[in-house]
Amino acid sequence: MKYVYLIIPAEGLTSICGILNRIINICKQFNRILVFNSFKTCYKVNFSKFFKFDETKIIYKVEEINNFIEKSENLTIYPEGFNLKNCNFGWDYPEQSVVGFNNENEKYTLFPRYNIDKLIDENKHYDVIIVAGMMGGFQSINFFKEQLIFTDFVINYFNEKYNLIKKPYLSIQVRNTDISIKSDYIKLYEQNKDIIHKYKNVYVATDCIKALNFFKNINGLTVYNFTKFPKGKYRSLHYSTLSGTDKIMSALLDLFLIGNSNKLLSNSSGGFIKIASELHKIEYFKKLLYKN
Repeated sequence: MKYVYLIIPAEGLTSICGILNRIINICKQFNRILVFNSFKTCYKVNFSKFFKFDETKIIYKVEEINNFIEKSENLTIYPEGFNLKNCNFGWDYPEQSVVGFNNENEKYTLFPRYNIDKLIDENKHYDVIIVAGMMGGFQSINFFKEQLIFTDFVINYFNEKYNLIKKPYLSIQVRNTDISIKSDYIKLYEQNKDIIHKYKNVYVATDCIKALNFFKNINGLTVYNFTKFPKGKYRSLHYSTLSGTDKIMSALLDLFLIGNSNKLLSNSSGGFIKIASELHKIEYFKKLLYKN
C-alpha cells in the first residue's frame, strides 16, 4: 500500500475540511491511503475526538499515526531523506509553500500550493510515502455531505447548547479578527434592525468579543453565544492560547447553531461564512437534532 502523509500547519477548521476533501479524492484517484496528522495543525489535537472517517481511506487516530511513523523509517519517502520521526513543519511566505525541517535543521519544500496532483502522479511508481503540505481554501461543502461523521461527544454538546436557546431564533455571524476586510456589524444591525427585533432571540457567532458585546447591549434582544474567548489580545481564535478542543468545538458549534437557526444574517467575508450559509441553506444539521 502507498500513502500520502498530509500536513496542514496554518489553516482554520473549514479550510482544513476543504483540503481534506480534495486530498481524499486525489488519494482515491491514485490508489493511496491518506495519513492525516492533526497534531500538526494549529489545533494540536487529534481529530478522532470530534470526527469519524472512513478508515479504509484515511489514517487519523493517534495510535495508528504513531505506528505509521515508526514503520516509515523502513519505507521509501518523498522528499528523499526526510524523517517523519524527527520533524517540524511551517509555512514559507517567500516560497508560498509548506516546508519541513528534520532535527538537523535540514529544510525540505513539501511542494508549492495546489500542485499535489502533479506531485503524486510524478512519484506514483516508486515512493511509498509522499509527504504533502497544503494551505489555501478549497470547497468544503462536499466534505460535510460525503466524508464527515461527528462523534457522540460532539453531537451531545451540540444538542445541550441548542436546548438552551429559546425558539425561534435568528443567527448573526461576524468575522472580525483575522481577515483584512472586517465585518461592519453596526451597519449590519442598522440595515436589519426590524428583522432582528422581530426574532428577539439571537445567536451571535463571532470571533470578536467587541462585536458580541455590541449585540448584548441592545435593548429588547436575548443574545446567546457559547464561544470561549482568550484573555488579553489575540489575532484570531484558531491561533490563540485556547486549547485545541475549545477552538474546534466553538467553530463546530457555531456552524451547528447557525445551521439550525430560522434565519441567518451576515456581511462577513471568508470561507467560514460561505460554508455556514451553504449548510444552513440545505438544513444539513437538522439531522443531528435529538428528537424530544
